[in-house]
Amino acid sequence: MRIDVDDRRNPRKPLVEGAPGHMEGHNVMAAMSVGAAQAVKKAMEQSKIAGTVILSIGPAEEQLMSRPYLVREGYLKDVDAGIITHIQDSLSTGYGLQNYALIGAKFTFKGRTAHGGVNPWDGIDAVDAVELMDIGFDKLREHLRPTYRGHRAITIGGVQPNIIPDVGQIWWFIRDANGPWAKENFDKLVNIARGAALMTGTTMEMEPFGAAWPSLGNKAIAEAIQKNIEMVRMPKWNDDEIKFAKEVQKSIGAKEVGLSTEVAPLRAGTQNTSSNDIGDYTWNVPMGSLRFPSAIPGVQAHHWTAGIAPTTSIARPSRAP
Repeated sequence: MRIDVDDRRNPRKPLVEGAPGHMEGHNVMAAMSVGAAQAVKKAMEQSKIAGTVILSIGPAEEQLMSRPYLVREGYLKDVDAGIITHIQDSLSTGYGLQNYALIGAKFTFKGRTAHGGVNPWDGIDAVDAVELMDIGFDKLREHLRPTYRGHRAITIGGVQPNIIPDVGQIWWFIRDANGPWAKENFDKLVNIARGAALMTGTTMEMEPFGAAWPSLGNKAIAEAIQKNIEMVRMPKWNDDEIKFAKEVQKSIGAKEVGLSTEVAPLRAGTQNTSSNDIGDYTWNVPMGSLRFPSAIPGVQAHHWTAGIAPTTSIARPSRAP
């Protein structure tokens, strides 16, 4: 979505970014980013700053299936700066490396079906190749850097026990602290897949399924965001919201602390091991991050309880501090 501020002499383009949701509150991120884009437009008009505000919503964020492609197609070439938003349990920003590089791919093995009880010797079991690939990478783990991450889901694992499966598929995510290290590990994974195909007499097809570098937060933008954070401060939660947060925390065995009340100090980002598709943005355009309070402390993202707070008034506080 583009919001133009009418002045052709200086077509500068700041960018406000968000993402639609799953068990983490991305629905709130999208709504918040739309409001932020409108606020930026109004501020630009009042201060007579020329330019265009671009709002980028990223479907399939953690599968890396949208924003990296926008970067590669040149959609950010005229963008001057950006702000990336994400839900959190406090109001904060940061700078430096903030997450991991990731390469994803699906590996499909094809064999030949047969009756498991009558003539299994005529079959070529594609799921055997999936299992061997899984075991092969597991044996490699000891020899990888401590920073690596590798995890998978078996997306095609057969139909029923008495049918030799002619198709098997496994979907892998390979992560590391930087792009070259992730690529090095991924290349080893591809060789393991080839070996599994050779051992089982199957064929193997590899489908790349998303890749992105770690995100890099800009320090100057972070400092400007922090000044505004300290001016705005945290929302004033009401008693019902605090009670509800404590009940959720109690239900999952977390410390019953209620909701955060203090803004976080500015500091260099501690690189975490999660990944999403914003990394390529940040290596092409100066980017700052804004993490806003709409989550309950102690609740783990991607757990079903993380989807609760974004449906309540905790995610849309109307009370000023």
